[in-house]
Amino acid sequence: MRFFLKMKHWQFFALFAVLPLIVEAAYDNLFTTGDGSWPIRLVLNAVIVFLAVAYLWTVGDNLHRRLPEKIANLSLRWFRAGLLFAFIELVYLSTFASFFIIEKPASPFYIVPIHMLATVAIFYAIYFIAKSLASVEKEEEATINDWAGYFFMLWFYPIGIWFFQPRINRLFEKK
Repeated sequence: MRFFLKMKHWQFFALFAVLPLIVEAAYDNLFTTGDGSWPIRLVLNAVIVFLAVAYLWTVGDNLHRRLPEKIANLSLRWFRAGLLFAFIELVYLSTFASFFIIEKPASPFYIVPIHMLATVAIFYAIYFIAKSLASVEKEEEATINDWAGYFFMLWFYPIGIWFFQPRINRLFEKK
């Protein structure tokens, strides 16, 4: 999945912001509620979530390989485990969201804590990538002032990716 490292910002925007809107609109226009087409929506949602997690995984993994030796406080295991957990939770939630919201509004008690844990995992992944990028660019451990901007660029990706992805492109062009 190294093609994520070479994607231009407009390609990333098209893949992760425009394409999901087009797919959702097409799905809503082609299928009606209750016609048994929910597996198609499930697969489409899973693919989009998979691509988003694969992007974070690829960028984080490749940045971690370039970290200076003296930086040891970024755990690649926690990063990967968090992304895997978030992926499974998001696919589960997208699979049963309509059931929990429409058909049985009293959701199971475990949905909220699991979703909160997945949110923390995603925030750790964003922190991991932001701090790794800043540390690789500085060639020493980055402070919060160095990586906070990257964190918010990733968090608000539809806008931030226009600034974040060119840095990734420049960094991995050198290799």
